Amino acid sequence: MLCGACSSKPQVVTVTDTVYVLPPEYLLEPCTKNPAPKKGTNKDLVKYILGLQADFDLCNKKLKVLHEYYKTTSNNR
Repeated sequence: MLCGACSSKPQVVTVTDTVYVLPPEYLLEPCTKNPAPKKGTNKDLVKYILGLQADFDLCNKKLKVLHEYYKTTSNNR
């Protein structure tokens, strides 16, 4: 005699386990602002402005990487 429950094909059960992964730490560090010179020459002011531009560019690069990270992780959901 055959058992009806045993003779059928096994049922496949898929279990989804959501794992949230944070972006790398260096992307979450706050952007720093160099203090403005109290006194100095025009040359000092130009150096300060160039430093601010470099800091601004670095922050934008970090944001771009965060946006790319978000796109790749949100596509995997």
